[in-house]
Amino acid sequence: YKDLTPGKEYKLTGMLMNKATNDKLLIDGKEITAEATFTPKAPTGEVEMTFTFDARELTAETEVVVFETLYRDKLEFATHADITDGDQTVKILPLHGSISTIKVDAGDSQHRLSGAVFGIYRDVNGDGRYTEGIDTFVGNMREKGTGVYELDGLLYGKFLIHEKQAPSGFSQDKNYYSFEITRDGEKVQFEVKPGMNFPNSAFPKTGSSNHGVYAALLALAVSGLGLGAVIFHKVKKASK
Repeated sequence: YKDLTPGKEYKLTGMLMNKATNDKLLIDGKEITAEATFTPKAPTGEVEMTFTFDARELTAETEVVVFETLYRDKLEFATHADITDGDQTVKILPLHGSISTIKVDAGDSQHRLSGAVFGIYRDVNGDGRYTEGIDTFVGNMREKGTGVYELDGLLYGKFLIHEKQAPSGFSQDKNYYSFEITRDGEKVQFEVKPGMNFPNSAFPKTGSSNHGVYAALLALAVSGLGLGAVIFHKVKKASK
């Protein structure tokens, strides 16, 4: 600012504007404002103001413009309210995080499993459970390495992870598990059980128990046949 009177007290107020809408930026329904009081030592100078707000509600890239008003003796001394002023514009990026998990064999946690399909859903009502028609599908996790699944670019908020398809030969975990992105750049390492990552149980091997039954029946038939032959032989001798 210039043309200031040294030694005179001034108050500077500011408000954040949404450039896209040419209207006030509202967070949780409230305006974002700041103010600073200063006494210049020279006719020109600069003063800093700090705008504090929760950017987690911004789900898209947003350009904000600072509108300022300078007061002296409670009267408006100067104003700056140009929505096109690039020097007063700041670009705010929404908060993003990521999730990763490791798919393992429940019988051997060192055995990583490939071929699973994990879906990520935004928990719109925040109740930690999947509700069809309310909670929305975000995308499938990508397998970055054997048994290692990831998805990035998740906006701040609550989500659900769901195994849509299990690896071949393993049973599907049909549950929806909740997790949350709480800060920018957060990397959630998801585990169903601590130290077990995301385990699946293998299907029982088919036919193994039946083979035992068939073998037992065959042995019984053979022994029965032998018994019958012996009895027949004894009866035949007695008839003589």
